[in-house]
Amino acid sequence: MSQADPIADLVLLTRAAADAGEDWRGRLRREWLPALVASHSRAELETALSDWQSPHLKAGGTLEDVIESAVIEALAEDGYS
Repeated sequence: MSQADPIADLVLLTRAAADAGEDWRGRLRREWLPALVASHSRAELETALSDWQSPHLKAGGTLEDVIESAVIEALAEDGYS
């Protein structure tokens, strides 16, 4: 059995909020990213991020910045803005 992907879970949560008409970007920054970083080890999140292939992810920044970029990019690919 494979481990859960916390980044994919965050993408699903964010997508559901967008579908519900919520301020998903605001909630992502204020609530969900801090909660995700607090509830997972840095190593676990870095491992999850390694599965997300994106030129934006190689630019650096804080762990929260990189995760936020991955989530926003995933939603943009699905047509969310």
